[in-house]
Amino acid sequence: MKAAEDSTELVRRFDVRATSVEGYLFPETYSFAKDTSARQVIEAMVTRFQQTLGHLQQVLPSDKWPLNPRNTVILASLVETEAAQADERPVIASVYLNRLNRHILLQCDPTVIYALEQADRYRGKLTLTDLQFKSPYNTYVNPGLPPGPIANPGYASLLAAIQPAMTSYLFFVRTIESRHTFSETLAAHNRAVAAYRKLRKAS
Repeated sequence: MKAAEDSTELVRRFDVRATSVEGYLFPETYSFAKDTSARQVIEAMVTRFQQTLGHLQQVLPSDKWPLNPRNTVILASLVETEAAQADERPVIASVYLNRLNRHILLQCDPTVIYALEQADRYRGKLTLTDLQFKSPYNTYVNPGLPPGPIANPGYASLLAAIQPAMTSYLFFVRTIESRHTFSETLAAHNRAVAAYRKLRKAS
């Protein structure tokens, strides 16, 4: 943690607005010698992130991405925290992009959890009061993306952020087997939420 706190300049080489290494420590399996320093580990993870970003630019030039590189990483971090199934990542990315384009609050639960954890106030379950927690990371009260990544996204989430599914979905709710029901309207979403609650009561 101390090495991460002292390594922000590594990220500022390619993201001048970065305030930490959050989002840029590429999640992967690494092999290190036992005498590797914490700083060297951080450097390796940031370097791997840069390499991955370069690969993504080969897949699709960054000028054709829906968002700029920094916001792409932020969006990918939301996808990383929400998606448990690989095939849903591009769909979840599309929901957030659709909401951004329509200037609708993202209302992403993991951003609230992140804000609460930063303040050591998360107790394992979100309450209605939590959703009003004052933080620039709380997307229930602040429009647009949070000011920075809330997790370190892997390649699949980054790819979903630059190549989202083409949908009209604006809502999703968790269902069984860590999957989601996606909806285009609030009425359909409310029905999906009711169905999920009924399912939980029955289980």
